[in-house]
Amino acid sequence: MGGEQSQMIKRGYTVQKETAEGGTEKVVLAKCALDGKDYIIKIINTKNVESVKKERINEEVTILVDTDHPFLTQYKEAFEDEHRDLHIVMEYCEGDLSKKIADLKKTPKEADRRLSEDEILNWFTLICLALKDLHDKEILHRDIKPQV
Repeated sequence: MGGEQSQMIKRGYTVQKETAEGGTEKVVLAKCALDGKDYIIKIINTKNVESVKKERINEEVTILVDTDHPFLTQYKEAFEDEHRDLHIVMEYCEGDLSKKIADLKKTPKEADRRLSEDEILNWFTLICLALKDLHDKEILHRDIKPQV
């Protein structure tokens, strides 16, 4: 995963920070000079990946291209660099339910440490609507984590 910078720069992306790394993948937060927006870029080293995993990666990109829902992060583009690293560019969603809950726990007044029932119902409804859209397209989301 050494050559991703040059291809990303050509496409207008500047890496702000690395957010995760593991195995053959890393994830970076990048700013796009063309539209001024932040994006998450998943960089996958495909050079030494088995053909079965390459097929799965290509299926993931196809699903992302076909997925369009207001409550799901949006796919922007995918490209390969000169080292055959695949870059999947996705909309960056600021905010995080786990962070919101953690911040609430730090609130001095106990009564202010909870989400209201309406907030919980709203978050739950949005998640269910997004999942329903995926399921209607016969897509199974395999990375839902109940984290706090």
